[in-house]
Amino acid sequence: MTEMTSKVWNKLLDIELIIGMVVSIIIGIVGESLPRLYWSRMCWIALTILLLNFILKIWGKNKHSIKIASQWLGSLTLILIFNFLIYTTTSMLNLMVKPLVLVSSIVGIVLLLLVDIPVVVVNFPVVKNWFMRLFMIFILYLNYSYNVNRFLGTSGVIKAIIRSGVIIALATFILAFFITRAWQLKFQWNLKLGKSKNFQWLALILLLTFSVWFAFFNSFVTLAPSLADLLCFWQWDFSTFEVTLNSVLAAIEAGIFEETLRYLNLVILLVAMRNFKYRMIFAIVISSILFSLSHLGNLGISTFLIKFDLETTLQQVVYTFGAGMLFAVIYLYTGKLWLSISIHGLVDLIALSETPLTRIVSPLITDGWISAIIILLIPLVVALLMMTGKRKTFMGENVGRIIAVS
Repeated sequence: MTEMTSKVWNKLLDIELIIGMVVSIIIGIVGESLPRLYWSRMCWIALTILLLNFILKIWGKNKHSIKIASQWLGSLTLILIFNFLIYTTTSMLNLMVKPLVLVSSIVGIVLLLLVDIPVVVVNFPVVKNWFMRLFMIFILYLNYSYNVNRFLGTSGVIKAIIRSGVIIALATFILAFFITRAWQLKFQWNLKLGKSKNFQWLALILLLTFSVWFAFFNSFVTLAPSLADLLCFWQWDFSTFEVTLNSVLAAIEAGIFEETLRYLNLVILLVAMRNFKYRMIFAIVISSILFSLSHLGNLGISTFLIKFDLETTLQQVVYTFGAGMLFAVIYLYTGKLWLSISIHGLVDLIALSETPLTRIVSPLITDGWISAIIILLIPLVVALLMMTGKRKTFMGENVGRIIAVS
């Protein structure tokens, strides 16, 4: 990054900090009169943190140690604060000026997509430790999870889009370009297939064919009334499934958001273990564990006919490890993140399209743990097969291209 470009990004961040402080004061004062607006008093905490960021940033221009402290504080706090302020400000405007709900919501969406870029460009280069880089990715996960003022006062398509998390998913995908660049890498979301004697078209075709089959099997394993029905996949009946706007948006969000975070975790681990003999295997396994553990955040929620009590959540943590392994090898073999995003989205779309009528069956497998183990093992076996022979060698070649210094 040139000195001129650096100055521009720093100026943009300065402007965001100033606007953020002004907005925090306004919300803190006006928000008290809006009972539907959650956590309005949190704006005073946001104001304090923004002010501290601003002071350290100005002070750090002449003192390197203060600049480092400013970058760390900004990395740890500003993404969460800026997004909270956008959600809350848009909700406040929607509740107070109802005729302009569409306008304020569109402006809010654009801000969510762009506001965090200066934070990443200016502050993230200071994060060099692999563990802290993983923690920064965890902050991106929190950025999706914790906001409660999701554009209050909206309805229809805008409400569905915001509630689904698609905007934050897209924002995370955009940020991945800047995060990888800040860490001297390149966001390899569409790596060209390299010419190699180790590449096998048959392996790719079988892998993708299996992945599409698994997307359907993932749902039907708990619906099949007999073993014959489960094995004869060409006879699976999906006539009671219903694809809705909400299920499509939720599937898009899951595919983009979760796969982008898993990609970032995978790359961080590959770089951290670049001198290890089995770095690829360790990185795939650890990133899949992190992927499965992220589903603990579902505990206590109810969505799309599923109530995530402790047992159901633990079952999901178990079987998503296998899916995580599969998605990882899809990416590493093809170099195309959009492909693992698409497969992941398809898995979720089918699962989220079940209706109450779908569940009126007498399934062969009634124990949730048995189905969880089956859904874990099948993609896990395929992933392990991909990590052998020429397939493993080719993925290793792709790893070298993926983590090449930008």
